[in-house]
Amino acid sequence: MSENRTEKNVFVEKLTNKYGFGHPFFMNEVYETMSDYTQLAASALLFELVDDNLIKRYDARTFYIPQKLPSGQTLPLNPYLILEKKFITDGTSIYGYYLGAQLLYIVGIINTPPAKISIVSEKLLCRTRPITFGNVVCTIHRSKLPINVDLANAHMSLSLFSLIENPLTTEQREKVAKLFNYRPIKIDQLEKFIKKFPVETYQKLVDAGFEVVPN
Repeated sequence: MSENRTEKNVFVEKLTNKYGFGHPFFMNEVYETMSDYTQLAASALLFELVDDNLIKRYDARTFYIPQKLPSGQTLPLNPYLILEKKFITDGTSIYGYYLGAQLLYIVGIINTPPAKISIVSEKLLCRTRPITFGNVVCTIHRSKLPINVDLANAHMSLSLFSLIENPLTTEQREKVAKLFNYRPIKIDQLEKFIKKFPVETYQKLVDAGFEVVPN
């Protein structure tokens, strides 16, 4: 029994070191992280830890290490983190990005998360896919172009500034700069999307003081 408890502790420690508290990880990642176990053994131990409440199961193939409050309660997993990991970034590479009202929320122009959000992603086999969680509807659009940081920044910048009506505050401008990873916007990437937005969108981006550079 003591050995089994030690094995569980090592298992949880490895997953915690890899993914941290309150961040989603998927079954295939468990197999990769615990490569010294067979898939059958890793699955069995994972579900024992779920039964022990040391690991939480969000859905059939999504898990997380719960973050405990001083009261002893645990924080639920933020479903946006699942969306972002599946369709936007794993923290190392980028394969998607938000468009529309969600960008306004991210930079603090609106205070309430939108009921409908939109993501462009390479991680989609079909053309579009609606996903519903809670009262939020998310539409995933398959990207027609290979996604990199500069392409994502260009498309997000046009989407964001097509919706902005008032000058940005200092705090909002800093959040927008952070959204763009403090990188200038590339003209060749803007040209791939600019015809889809109102003609004044580009000027609003420039007037806000964001750097637009040649290819």
